[in-house]
Amino acid sequence: MVQKKTVMLVRRPYPSDIYPVAIMQSRYSGVYEGGQWYAMPDFESIIFGDAVTVVEKIVIDLYKDYLDGDDDAALDFWASEYASNKIGVGSTPNEAYDDLITKLSR
Repeated sequence: MVQKKTVMLVRRPYPSDIYPVAIMQSRYSGVYEGGQWYAMPDFESIIFGDAVTVVEKIVIDLYKDYLDGDDDAALDFWASEYASNKIGVGSTPNEAYDDLITKLSR
């Protein structure tokens, strides 16, 4: 069952190179995502498709497939290196944001 999406734009202090951060409810209640909420850096680039490199284009396409696709599309996106290393996940919006900052600090 696909859940209604909730989007929050974070106004907490964060590094300027990840602006804007979007925190959203997981589409599959965390089954593929690893948490009920996820935090994405530089959200406008992904939504508006401002890809500069081939890798960024692939990430944008995978994310759009996740939003509109089936279970296989969700699995593909969340198994990607980008999702593993650059998207925070957690049980709450704050946990997702904190996980994002931890991942990007590595």
